[in-house]
Amino acid sequence: MNRKVLGVQFLFTGVLILSGIIYHWFVPGDGRHSPGKLKVSVNSATKEELVSVPYIGEKTADEIIRLRNREKITDLKQLSHLRYYKKFKYYLKVE
Repeated sequence: MNRKVLGVQFLFTGVLILSGIIYHWFVPGDGRHSPGKLKVSVNSATKEELVSVPYIGEKTADEIIRLRNREKITDLKQLSHLRYYKKFKYYLKVE
């Protein structure tokens, strides 16, 4: 093959890889869960259920439980100070 064709193929492959990376940066979720399918209630979920939510680790789950024990969570915005809130909020609901 000539060099021009190889250059175009290389460029096309790079664009495909870059678009996949950008997609995963900006689409909520981690690819394993769909925000519409997994909705965990912040007021009744166990620590294990909270940790199963993408972007919520043990420390964040503990903090959510501590907050809801002090006062019932009526709006997810009450969690907006927590790390990764903008990512995990799609997986939670208030009941």
